[in-house]
Amino acid sequence: GGDRMSAPVIHRISLLPGGGAAAVPPAGISRRAFSHPGWIILAASLWRATAANLPLWLAMRELALFERPGGWLFAIAFGLIIAASLAGMVSVLAWRWTLKPVLAVLLMAASFGAHFMLAYHVVIDGAMITNALQTNPREVRDLLGPRFFASVGLLGVLPCVALWRWRVDYGRWPRRAVHNLLQAAVALLALVLLTLASFSPLASTMRNHKELRYLVNPLNAVYALGKLASGPQRHNGALQPLGLDARGAWPPAARPPLLVLVLGETGRSGNFGLNGYGRDTTPELARRDVASFRNAWACGTSTAASVPCMFSGLGRDGFEARKHDTEGLLDVVQHAGMAVLWVDNQSGCKGTCDRVPSVNTANLAHPQLCPDGECFADIMLDGLDERIAALPAERPRQPEPPRPPADGEDEPAKLAPEERPPFDFGVRVFGALDAAALPKPAPGFGAGGSLQGGPWRGELLGLYFPDQTAFV
Repeated sequence: GGDRMSAPVIHRISLLPGGGAAAVPPAGISRRAFSHPGWIILAASLWRATAANLPLWLAMRELALFERPGGWLFAIAFGLIIAASLAGMVSVLAWRWTLKPVLAVLLMAASFGAHFMLAYHVVIDGAMITNALQTNPREVRDLLGPRFFASVGLLGVLPCVALWRWRVDYGRWPRRAVHNLLQAAVALLALVLLTLASFSPLASTMRNHKELRYLVNPLNAVYALGKLASGPQRHNGALQPLGLDARGAWPPAARPPLLVLVLGETGRSGNFGLNGYGRDTTPELARRDVASFRNAWACGTSTAASVPCMFSGLGRDGFEARKHDTEGLLDVVQHAGMAVLWVDNQSGCKGTCDRVPSVNTANLAHPQLCPDGECFADIMLDGLDERIAALPAERPRQPEPPRPPADGEDEPAKLAPEERPPFDFGVRVFGALDAAALPKPAPGFGAGGSLQGGPWRGELLGLYFPDQTAFV
C-alpha cells in the first residue's frame, strides 16, 4: 500500500517504408523544435564565420590585432558581423527547393577557400576567381592531396551531411515569404548594430589592413563573382586594331631577323640571386652575364591578368579600366610584316595569341619529356628548329586604311618623317651597344626602368610606330 509506483515512459514508434522504424521524441520535447529554417541558417552562418574563416583569424593574430585593448571583443563582433551578413544573404532564399542547395554550395565554397588561403597564403579576389575558372584539369590535379581532402571534408562535406539530415518545416508559401523577409530584416538590423558598436576598431583595421577584406570567407568569393558578372563585357564588342601602320626598322639582310621571347611564370624578381637575393638561386643566369630589369612589374599574380596586360600597350591601370579589348604586341609585330609563332606549354595564352599561329605542347606524347602525361618546359624545344624553318621569310603586307577616330577621340597628329621622335617601345633598334649607351626610357615605360646587371651587349630588334604608340 505504501510503495510508490513509477509510470512507464512509452516512446511511440512510427513505421517507415520497408519495415524500418524511426524514434519519435518523447511528449516533453516538441517535434518542431529547431525545424524553423532560421535555425539551420543561423547554424550554417556561425560555422562559416568561425571555422571556415580560420585564415582570417590567423592573419589577424599575426597582425597582433587581438593583443590591443578590446581585441577579443572586436574579433567576436567581427565574427558576428560576418555571420549576420551570411544569414541575411541566405534568408531571402529560404524556400523548400533553394535553401539547402544554396547553403551546401556556400559551405563547399568556404571549405575550398579556407584550404587554398591556408595552404598557399593567397587571397580571394576577382583575379583569383578568374584564374580558378580558367584552370585546366592538369593544374587542378596538381593541387589535390591529403591536406586538400582533409580540409574540404572537415569544413565542407561533414557540415553538408548534417545539413541534409536536418529536418526543416517550411510551411505554406505566404507564411514562408513573410518569415523570409523578417529573417532578412533581423539579420540586417544585427549587422547594423554590430557595425556601429565596433565601428572604430573595424574602420581602423579595414583601413590599415585592406588585405583582410579578401580573407572574409566566403563573402570574398561571392563579391568577386558578382563583380565579374556585373563588370563590362569587353569581349562582346569589336576588337580594336592597333599598330596597323607599323613598319619594320631593321636593315636589309640575307637572313630575316629572329627574336625569341621567353615568358616564364611563378618567379619573383626578389627571389632571384641575380637581383640580390640571399641565396644564389640563379647561378646559370649569373654566369651568362645577362641584363636584369629590376624595376619591371607584372599586372597581377595570375596568368589571366598578367599575360594579356603585359602584351598590351595600356599599362596596368589602363588595362583594368579599358572599355574594350584591343590588339597587342603580337598583332603589331605581325602587322609590321614579321612571322609570329606562339609555343605554349600551359593553360593557353588568354587571348594574346588568338590571331597568330600557335602550338600547344602541353598534351604531346613524349616518353622522356612528358612522363605521366605532364610535359616539362623542355618539350617546347622539341622540333622548334623545324617550326622556325617553316615560318615564311616575309609576310606580304596589304595596305590597310587608317582607322577613323572613334566618338570623342581626337584625330592623331600627323608628323613629317623628320619631325617624328625616336621609336619608343621600351627597346629601340640598336647594334652591339653597352648598357650605358641605351637611351632613357620614355614616359609610361616605368619609373627608373633601366638596364642593370653589368655590361650588356646584344642585338635588339625594334619596330617603329608613326603614331607613337607606347607599350609598357
